[in-house]
Amino acid sequence: MANATRLLLNVTAVYRAPLYKHNNMAAEKTIPVSYRVSPRFKVLLAAAAAREHRSMTNMLESLLFEYCEQYGVDESSATMEPAPSKGATT
Repeated sequence: MANATRLLLNVTAVYRAPLYKHNNMAAEKTIPVSYRVSPRFKVLLAAAAAREHRSMTNMLESLLFEYCEQYGVDESSATMEPAPSKGATT
């Protein structure tokens, strides 16, 4: 029954080249992306998107691009490896 309570959230990820500040440029290409999320995540995403007059996809894009800009993440530095934990020593 736990699986039945999960919601499948379909979002369309937009690839842009180069990464830019939310300037409403036309996207080069869109592709479908699916994620399993908790009901709470979906409700909060829908509420945040509605408050900002955005689609849920656009809200996720905006949040992701803002994060990437803040932490210096771009396509050339993107990897599938997790960032080192804050307490880890090298």
